[in-house]
Formats: sequence, C-alpha cells, structure tokens
Amino acid sequence: MKQLLLASTAFQVVSLAAAIDAGTMDETRYPQAVLDPAGLPRRRVSERILLVSDHAQVLELTTPLTDNPALAPALARFDRVVSLNDTLHPHHPTAWKPSEQDLVLLEAALRDRWGLGEGPVELVLESPQVNPAIALARVFSSSFIRVHSDGLMSYGPTRSAIPLSGAQRMTALHHLPLVEGLTPRLLSEYGIMPVTTPVSAFTGVIEEIAALGPDGPDPQLADLDPATTALGFGQYLAALGLLTDEQEATLHADMVRAAAERGMASFAFKPHPAAPATVLTQMAEAAAAAGVELRVLDTPAIAEVLVSRFRPALVVGSFSTALATARAFYDRPIVAVGTELLLESITPYQNSNRVPASLVHELSGEDAQLSADRQQELRNLIDTVSYTMQPELLSHLRPRAEAFLSSPAGPAKRAHFKRLRLTRLDLPGGIPPSRAPRATARRLLRSAVSAVRTGRVRLRAGR
Repeated sequence: MKQLLLASTAFQVVSLAAAIDAGTMDETRYPQAVLDPAGLPRRRVSERILLVSDHAQVLELTTPLTDNPALAPALARFDRVVSLNDTLHPHHPTAWKPSEQDLVLLEAALRDRWGLGEGPVELVLESPQVNPAIALARVFSSSFIRVHSDGLMSYGPTRSAIPLSGAQRMTALHHLPLVEGLTPRLLSEYGIMPVTTPVSAFTGVIEEIAALGPDGPDPQLADLDPATTALGFGQYLAALGLLTDEQEATLHADMVRAAAERGMASFAFKPHPAAPATVLTQMAEAAAAAGVELRVLDTPAIAEVLVSRFRPALVVGSFSTALATARAFYDRPIVAVGTELLLESITPYQNSNRVPASLVHELSGEDAQLSADRQQELRNLIDTVSYTMQPELLSHLRPRAEAFLSSPAGPAKRAHFKRLRLTRLDLPGGIPPSRAPRATARRLLRSAVSAVRTGRVRLRAGR
C-alpha cells in the first residue's frame, strides 16, 4: 500500500514527519463501518509520497516548500515529493472541482503521473471539508482516508458537512497535543479516532532542522539577549477577511507595545510572507515610541525552530499555532494580541478560526501547565463555543453549553460569544425577549419570507 500525504505548509510537513517517526502512520486503521477489523490483514506501507499543495493567492510571490532548505530533514522522511500545483497548472488547487464523469479517468491519469501503480492507496489529507482534499477523496474513491490537523483548528468542530462517501472511509485524526486536557472535536460527529503525535517526535524533527544552522541562535538573533527579547509572529489576517488592512497594521504595532509593557528591550518579528509593507511601517513607529529595538526576520525557518534555538523571554502573536507550541512544547510565556477584536469580527460566526482565537485568548499569560480545574473550565468553554458554531452537528453538547453559560464562569467569558447568536439558539446570555422587539420582528419576518420562498406558504391575492 502506498500513502499519499497532502500538505500545504511547513508546519504540516514537520507534523507529518513527526507522526512517521512515532510510528502512528504505520498503525493499520480501518473505518468505523468495519465492525470486526481484528480479522482483517495489516496494511503495510510500501512507499510514502508527499503531495505538496501551495494555496497562496499569488503563487509567484511564495517559495515552494520543496525549495526551502530548512525543511530538508523533514522532507527526508518521504520516499518522494510531488507537486499538486504542477499537476493542476494553470488551475489553483483550492479551486479544483472535478466533474463526476471525469473521476475514473482522473484517477487513472494521476496514478500514472504520480507512479502509484494499480494497488491500494491510502490518503492522508489536511482540511478534509474543502478542496483540494475533497477532490482527492472523490478521485481516489476506494481509498481509506486519514486526516492530519493543522494546529489549533482540530479542537473546533468540522466547519461544513463532509460527503458521507468520504466520511465513511476516514480512519483517524492525527494531531499534536497543543492544549493539555483537550480532545479534538474535528470529525467527532463521524466517530473518527484522534491519534496523538508525541511531543518528543515533533521536537525531535525541529531539533534536526535547527542543527542545520550555525551554532547558537539564528544569525539575525545572535546579538540579542534572549532574556530581554520577545519573538513575534505575524499572520495575514486581512487576506482571510478577518480584519481590514488598517486593523491588521494596528494589531501588529500593538504586539510591539505588548512586548514593551512586559519589559522587553528587543522585539524580533517574523512577518507573514505576504504581509503588506504598511505592517512593518506602523511596527517601526511603535517600536521607536516605546524605545524597543525592532528586528525583522527574513529567515526561512519555521516559528518552532526559532523558539527552540533562541529561547526568547516572551512569544507574542495573534492566534497563531506558534503561540501554542511555544507554550506547550518549549515552556515559553505567551501573549496574544487582538483576540477580543478578532472574536468580534470573525465572520461567519462558525468560521474555523474562532476556536483557535478563543484558545489563544484564554492561554495568553497562563502558566505552562494548567491545573485540573482550569483544564475542565477550558473544556467547557470550547465545547460551548463549538456548539454555538455548529449546533446541528454537535446537538449533544447543548446541555453542557446551557450549564456553562448559566454558571458563574459564563458571564466572564462573553467575549467568546455574540449575543445575537445566543439569542437565536435560545441560550443563556442572549438578548431578553422584552428588550429585543425589533430582533423578534426581524426573525418572524425572515421566517415568513423563507416559508414563502420554499413554498410552505402561498400568498393569496386580495379580491
């Protein structure tokens, strides 16, 4: 059996390499529909093929993962690497939606081009609810499917329904233990088994990558004192429609201010490759005003490599998974900036970025190890957020959501919820009916219009 592993980021490549090292990718797994897998043969992996997919909006402005020398140790875990972008050119991978009548021919063509032969192929996919993962699952219609998570999103619900023909073939969700006490909710409605990649396996791959560089920290950090330096990591939130360009520039400047407020003398910032220049302009102005030295990093190393080698006194960001790995794997204090704004502005409400933003908002400034009570509180919060995001998929969580929002902790966590959402779901914390006559009228009007549109009610013309 050959494994075809899809990845679109350096973090995913490292995570997959760690899972391979840990042996979890070799464990034979069958879908839930197989009632007695014990009597079935082991499915031994004969070849692992990394399928790289670049999802940048402007591909010409990015460096392919295979051209990043820092990833060489991780890429060595795979027998071969092929490019989905090259295969689909000039089409973009996220826009790949093959027609039903082309699927059989496409599978034959891809098996030939990628040297897969005619034997069984196991898919290891990221983001199974969107393309190109959906397209690959449709093309390889008889393949079992593993899913690997891309960081904190695994703790949130599946953002959209997955075709049953794909869900019934899923066998496992491979994830990193980024937050102690939490179990991934992704794909839980299908009974998919979460499989944890050991921290030691992940940090082992990171150490191999870090060993490629010179002794000591990254050259751009060599003259900075880790004890008084904060590392900051940028995200391209405006491109995702989560913030405006101006809001994002202000958020990055606030990262510098947050570091200064905590006594940092230097702020080393790794921007998103596609971030606009205005981000750096406002950051420079904020650094000058706060008396903090700003150092902009252009290293190809991923965030975890920088944290591992430099061991900064503080790690600052918005809701990047790098904050979670710095805290959980490297015992670094973290500060999240702008999460309240993001929790308010993220649309639609069920956007998959909501749970990562909620988690980092809660973990900011926390001790490296959460107490048992704090873990339980965080579980209750994330279960409640997940229910309000996907009340139909996770209907069994409603009692827990009602209990949490009614508890003394509920009002203190209202930043994670929108009152109109709570009102629509008839949950504690919503707008009382007596104070929301307009909202009630709007709901009744929407229901009436919907009934007319769907044919449930017919309007009679007056006589």
